[in-house]
Amino acid sequence: MSSAIMVRSYRIVEITLCSNLIQYSGAVLKYLFLDTETTGLPKRKANPITNPELWPRMVQIAWMLCDEDETVLDEQSHIIYPDGYEIPGLVAMIHGITTERARKEGLPLLDVLSRFTGVLVQAELIIGHNIEFDRGVIAAEYVRNGQDAHIFNPTYFCTMKKSADFCKIPYPSGRKGNKWPKLMELHQTLFSCSFEGAHDAQADVRACAKCYFELLRRGMLIEENNSEPDKIPKKKKAIKK
Repeated sequence: MSSAIMVRSYRIVEITLCSNLIQYSGAVLKYLFLDTETTGLPKRKANPITNPELWPRMVQIAWMLCDEDETVLDEQSHIIYPDGYEIPGLVAMIHGITTERARKEGLPLLDVLSRFTGVLVQAELIIGHNIEFDRGVIAAEYVRNGQDAHIFNPTYFCTMKKSADFCKIPYPSGRKGNKWPKLMELHQTLFSCSFEGAHDAQADVRACAKCYFELLRRGMLIEENNSEPDKIPKKKKAIKK
């Protein structure tokens, strides 16, 4: 990895759902939408990325790099060759990628990470549905391969967490507040229809991008600058029209 990549600094931007149309305080030039499919879930919550043994292996990764006009600049989807691990059958039933399929269609992990890094460094903002999970999975793969996980440390935005108040889906248990919507639920709320191919990383990336840009068009997003890297600021200073 080149030193130019390792020392890159990122502009931190907070984006939050709100009910008013907002004028942006800074321009985000490129968006990177991201999704992964894996061998399972983390062994516990709040796993440090420096301990990759606590994180599942990456089975598939898909991304889409877009500009502010929603023009797709790069779109890729890759299955990872399972080197030294198996994909559990129950998990394969969800995303459709068995160990056998991954061995036939998969690419070496380092090749995929190299392609991803080349796109990642172009992005001003990385977006995903439950992005903290995807971020941890990929960062753990960097660590496993002796690479600097901090390269995967740009500004990020989670459509799952930030759309809870917009979707207003109550907890089934009756708990106070709104639950985090599944990507399909957010899509259904915005467009009154489902999307095909859920749990395929590429289909999920496309749906996530569609939802994000629709929220943007509806004036449901605000952003602010912050000087602390990799930290979502608590106070919001929106500029209302």
